[in-house]
Amino acid sequence: MDCLKVSPHAIDRYRERTNCTVRMDACHVKQRLESTFNKSVPAELKKEYRVTQLLRYGLDKTTEYRICSNIVFVIVDGVVATVHRNESKRWSVKR
Repeated sequence: MDCLKVSPHAIDRYRERTNCTVRMDACHVKQRLESTFNKSVPAELKKEYRVTQLLRYGLDKTTEYRICSNIVFVIVDGVVATVHRNESKRWSVKR
């Protein structure tokens, strides 16, 4: 598998949205992020949220979503750009 490209912002968001401690260095957090990412499956934004997404960010066909449990990865141009919690259940497993 190719090396996963992860933005510093995504590392910070992953740290916030999981139980990573502040004392963990970025390298260790990235390793945990990669482990979670490797367990993730393709996901999609539910229809009722797509219009809001379109109005806020425009149409970007390069954006992908992957979900693992309650963590959603947003991948833009092949880079994990940010990480969300799926508490609002805006994403679902892609069928």
